[in-house]
Amino acid sequence: MRRTPLSDYISKLIEEAPDETIEEFYREFLESDVGLILENSPDLEPGTQHVVTGGDVTMALVNDPEGNALIKVCADPEVFEEKYGAGINALMSGKSVIEMLLKTSGPKGLLVCSAASFHSYPIYYDTAVALVGPQTKKWWQIWK
Repeated sequence: MRRTPLSDYISKLIEEAPDETIEEFYREFLESDVGLILENSPDLEPGTQHVVTGGDVTMALVNDPEGNALIKVCADPEVFEEKYGAGINALMSGKSVIEMLLKTSGPKGLLVCSAASFHSYPIYYDTAVALVGPQTKKWWQIWK
């Protein structure tokens, strides 16, 4: 079993044939658990589930070459953390991260960072809408 399936798609997108790989990458992303780095989050034991209800918790952001803020998403989080020691402290499904992006203002997309190489691949807002459809509720109203 491959330890870095999502990262392998990122490498293919960068190094090989993006037109043939992009749909497979999106499908893998939506079905994968990815890592996030939350800042100002409470210290919890690994495996603990915690609902963020407000406060100063934010996600790590990076900028693309045009200066757009993107949420940093770590592909294949177990391997990513082993390799880079990034401080991943939250796991979500790729689909959930996209749905969260569409319910927030500020970030213009996601930057999916590979665990297998120094590559990354952006998913911008318009692509996110195409992948999961428009979201009508605010992120803090998910449970309603």
